[in-house]
Amino acid sequence: MEQAGQPSWLATFRSTIGSTFRFGGRSPNSELLVYVLGAVFFNLAVGLLLMIGLDFELYALVQDGLQMLYFIPVPALLTRRLHDQARSAKFLWLALPGLSLWAARKVLSLTQPLSVRVAFDGWTWPVDLLSVFASLAFVILVLLPGSVGPNRFGPDPRGRE
Repeated sequence: MEQAGQPSWLATFRSTIGSTFRFGGRSPNSELLVYVLGAVFFNLAVGLLLMIGLDFELYALVQDGLQMLYFIPVPALLTRRLHDQARSAKFLWLALPGLSLWAARKVLSLTQPLSVRVAFDGWTWPVDLLSVFASLAFVILVLLPGSVGPNRFGPDPRGRE
């Protein structure tokens, strides 16, 4: 996976982005960790540069847009992560309440004034509570170790037998 002159974490990050629409196969914990840390690092670096050069309104708009872009590879990555544990992607339903609220808030922050966003938050608090528990269950699920050896979704990505 490592390309000449490129650190292995960068090759893994690029591979994850290149596999944005590949829902088959398996992904190890390390791929999820590298993608999350890479997105956080990139967001911090770009955010710092934007914060210095832009006014707050434009800065917040660009940051929200970037965060939505970071999300694009996540469904396929999480599907492959579940496949690594020999689980169906049906478990992605656990992430749906939290992801739906996150996406709705991002869209509102890009298109609506603060008063609309505050009213939305006041209305969705029961769903927020549900999403906390469902998201916690999902995070624990994707962090569990993968199955050893090949399974119905493909060979072990770590080469273990």
